[in-house]
Amino acid sequence: MALTKSIREFIQRQSLIGLFLIALTPRLIWWIVVWLMTGDFTLFDSGQFILIADNLLQHGEFSRSTSSPFFPDIARSPGYPLFLAIFKSFGLSLKAVSFFQMLLGALIPVMIFRLSKKLKFDNGWIGFVLLCLSPSLILFVPILLSDGLFLLLFAIAIILLLKEKSWRNLILLGIVLGVMAITRPIGQFLPFLIIPYLLVQRVSWSRVLVFFFATAMLPALWSARNYHHFETFRLSSMSTNNLLMYNATAARASA
Repeated sequence: MALTKSIREFIQRQSLIGLFLIALTPRLIWWIVVWLMTGDFTLFDSGQFILIADNLLQHGEFSRSTSSPFFPDIARSPGYPLFLAIFKSFGLSLKAVSFFQMLLGALIPVMIFRLSKKLKFDNGWIGFVLLCLSPSLILFVPILLSDGLFLLLFAIAIILLLKEKSWRNLILLGIVLGVMAITRPIGQFLPFLIIPYLLVQRVSWSRVLVFFFATAMLPALWSARNYHHFETFRLSSMSTNNLLMYNATAARASA
């Protein structure tokens, strides 16, 4: 009990910078270990995201093709490849992107802790400790995958959701949710959970509609692009029929 009390008091005394440094320490240690041992921060689908980012920069095409002609891709949504392309356009290495993602990952426990303080949760420090030491957050956020960016956007969305329901905050929330949807398509379902909450909070219908349109803008534009190329109005082909309908046919067309 004494140890628990000491940890709680230590965390609660820290400034935002102090909390960030606490969250950063295990992440930085792991990042340095991986850098020294392998220097490789790619895993699973990382290569596809990197290839799309390269094709965007070099050929202006959102494609997983390794040579011309560059077939349009529908399996991947554009959020994370664009994130990579921005860094690569400034000449930064993939290690630099991974390092930046690690820094962003350290912000997540800080944001959640500050949110718990705002909501007057007495045990918010426990969530902070768990998030700081979470193996999945430490291991996977620096990997060149969309998970870390999606989680950060999710934390920002929660904070915006609990702020004053002004026009500005609702529009910002909608934009963040839109970016989440084009980063990982599962995000497209979040507005349908949030809209009932806004109505229960007695937010006016006009503001709810503005929020919905702000949320739908980016996903709708990307879905329209997919309809133009594939005649299907969806964010991604990632589903049970993805392998047969798109990957196999694209491989056959390339051959």
